[in-house]
Amino acid sequence: VMERVVRLFFGIWILLTIWNICKKCKTYFIWKSVLRCSTKTSQYDESAERVRKVLGLKKCPDIYVNPVMDSPSICGVRHGKVILPSRAYTSKEMKMILFHEFCHYKNADLLWKYYTGTALIIHSVNPFAKKMMDAFDKWGEICCDLTVNDYAGQHFSMKEYYAMILDQVVPVDNRKTIDRNYVTALFEEESDIKQRIRVMVLQKEQKKAGKWNERCLGTLFLAVF
Repeated sequence: VMERVVRLFFGIWILLTIWNICKKCKTYFIWKSVLRCSTKTSQYDESAERVRKVLGLKKCPDIYVNPVMDSPSICGVRHGKVILPSRAYTSKEMKMILFHEFCHYKNADLLWKYYTGTALIIHSVNPFAKKMMDAFDKWGEICCDLTVNDYAGQHFSMKEYYAMILDQVVPVDNRKTIDRNYVTALFEEESDIKQRIRVMVLQKEQKKAGKWNERCLGTLFLAVF
């Protein structure tokens, strides 16, 4: 009996894994088609270069515009690409957006997303895997906020920064083409943003603790699952 249960469980795991791989492949190719439709722009190169120098990045991510996008986002591990919606931004809004997206690039959040996304596929039958992924995503955003807070003091206030975040956020249910394993974007609920603000207030003096929380969650996800 036990052998049959194990075989049944293994069969379900195989089917779910194949199903999740197919879903990831589908969303990956959709995302690649979105990238191909994006137009590289030099309109914000000067602002991007200034932000790059402030953050100490070796290279500046390229900036693209795409009418399909709902929210500013960044993708790419080695060669970062910031994808902007087709809308007008003030110079201060653009500066805050670039700080936010470049800090994700600086913190290598996309690399960690690839790792945890792969683990999530393999352990699709684990009820705690998705919760770990959600927790990892939230801590990644908090760590990004902490990094912005460290570098952006002379450029804008965190009150202005969070006002911009709330203006740009797109509810999770409204996202059109994005899989969160390939990109960081503002597909969140407003309540999540407010929670980030509360955590930011509590931890802005403890940036290292916040970064360790994110890294430990990612390492635990890979090691345990």
